[in-house]
Amino acid sequence: MTADLMKMVQEFQAKFDLPKAKFKSHFLGERQEMMYEEIVEYSKACYENNPEGALDALVDLVYFAIGTATSLDWDFNEAFRRVHAANMKKVRAHTERSAVDLIKPPGWTTADLHDLV
Repeated sequence: MTADLMKMVQEFQAKFDLPKAKFKSHFLGERQEMMYEEIVEYSKACYENNPEGALDALVDLVYFAIGTATSLDWDFNEAFRRVHAANMKKVRAHTERSAVDLIKPPGWTTADLHDLV
């Protein structure tokens, strides 16, 4: 994730004077609904063979994800780096889900994000 994406979302939030938030059910519920709407739009675009619509929905989903983290004062870039490092330790495997699935090998550990929230 580049810092440019974070800066663009922060610019958007500043332009519209969007307040910082607390990890509370009302805020989380609103964000969940917004992200779910984008997932539905992505699914619809894929079903309708609309690549432009699919890409737009993916960008909006990332916008909401970064915006949510930024509103909560979470360091999304550092969290992404840590999750990426953990994901890079996964291995390819053939599973019931996919012929090219990525799975957690023995001894794999999740990214530690406790100090970021």
